[in-house]
Amino acid sequence: MGFFMKRGELLSQPFIYIFTLIVSAFVIYFGFTTVASFQRESNLVELSKFVSDLNNVVDTYYNLDIGSSKKISLMVPSQIEQACFVKIGSQINANVDEYFRAILKDNSQYNLFTLPLDALPAPAPDFAIEHLQIEGNENPLCIKTKGRLNAIIETKVANNNVYVEIRK
Repeated sequence: MGFFMKRGELLSQPFIYIFTLIVSAFVIYFGFTTVASFQRESNLVELSKFVSDLNNVVDTYYNLDIGSSKKISLMVPSQIEQACFVKIGSQINANVDEYFRAILKDNSQYNLFTLPLDALPAPAPDFAIEHLQIEGNENPLCIKTKGRLNAIIETKVANNNVYVEIRK
């Protein structure tokens, strides 16, 4: 008798298999979306840490003696290809694409942009780093990053205003 099934049991087994497949599909789907969400959040945290670390270094050097300098190497999310530093209110004369040029023309408060502009989902790829400026003729100053921003910062003064300069 153990080998034989009743009629109702035979018909209910396919429904159990179908239900198991549907539940498995939902588990896999939500698993992938959760992992992707964690990845996005991880990249945003890494970007926030980069901006915070840069801000801290600039604040530190702003309070040091004129002429103090340091080579910095800060972690940047791997999706970021360049960090562009802008002289706000100055003519844009570097070789940048037209879309970025249009953004810079309307810019009145941000002096750091990460490229490509759409590398990471929200927040916007623009940041204001107080006391940070660039020197020279190139505006914006874009520094290529390969997971790290390598640059030199130096405390300077001009017109009785102390600032921190960044350069390649």
